Amino acid sequence: MAKIFVVGGSGRVASELIKNLINDGNQVFASSRHPEKIIKLDNVVPVKLDLHSDVSAWSEVFKGMDVIYFVAGSRGKDLLQTDAMGAVKTMQAAENVGVKRYIMLSSLYALQPEKWSQAEVIKHNNTIGKVIMMCSGYNPIETALKDI
Repeated sequence: MAKIFVVGGSGRVASELIKNLINDGNQVFASSRHPEKIIKLDNVVPVKLDLHSDVSAWSEVFKGMDVIYFVAGSRGKDLLQTDAMGAVKTMQAAENVGVKRYIMLSSLYALQPEKWSQAEVIKHNNTIGKVIMMCSGYNPIETALKDI
């Protein structure tokens, strides 16, 4: 049984992910600003935490986790602090406590299929593993990930 943390645990994608993780026999911890909205299943521990929280708060809840899934998103309402910096802070926190696997869902170019074949892959090496981002041209997150 793996200990898995789902960031953005109250969303549509998270609910389906959590069901699958539980069905595979894992223990799941899921965070949200509104933990009452996290799917209620055995072996799911809701955690009240906001992506505006600092790295140390995330490091504390990530201790002992085997895997982190980042499936949070602001639906365009808070792109910099939630979608970009929230991801960076959780990556840093995962690295701080020795989490070996960090998986991030991204919708980069989801509404621009004409760019799918033009995308180049940029790999960022860090102790968590490789963060692979699809992009073509300038990537504002690339600079933030260099120090991870």
